[in-house]
Amino acid sequence: MKRIGIFFASTSGNTEKAAWKVRDALGLSKEDQHNVMHANAATLEKYDVLIFGIPTWGVGELHEDWEGFLPELKKVDFTNRMVALFGLGDQEGNPDSFCDAMGLIGKRLKEMNATLIGYWPTEDYEFDQSEAREDGHFIGLALDEDNEPEKTDQRIQEWAKSIWPELD
Repeated sequence: MKRIGIFFASTSGNTEKAAWKVRDALGLSKEDQHNVMHANAATLEKYDVLIFGIPTWGVGELHEDWEGFLPELKKVDFTNRMVALFGLGDQEGNPDSFCDAMGLIGKRLKEMNATLIGYWPTEDYEFDQSEAREDGHFIGLALDEDNEPEKTDQRIQEWAKSIWPELD
């Protein structure tokens, strides 16, 4: 089985809690979950598959810890490396930038030749614009703990099942 690592940034705790749920849904260990504030390129390179938890701050902005982690991403060879993304946003408060940070990281990863997995349908969401939308799907799992926390567990379970075949 491929070695899978989860990397996230979180201030309010929502992305960290989502990372725990993703970890549990995939049956991963606590040792394979990392806050990017305490990680580096060497930590990333220990894994065959990476899962990134990315909150959107303000109006479509990267979390400061992800912003600070970008130089570490540039040190990693992402050629043929699979990366799954999940992002948190606020559909009602920021409908014009819902989960934009996930889209920003996703675009950078594609430029570095990463293979993105885990695209997710946009149909069950109410937003106007998202940098994370591509061809009618999000480039990863979109979560909204501000307005739809009751949907988070089911979305994570379904997403985990959808990516599992590519992780095995």
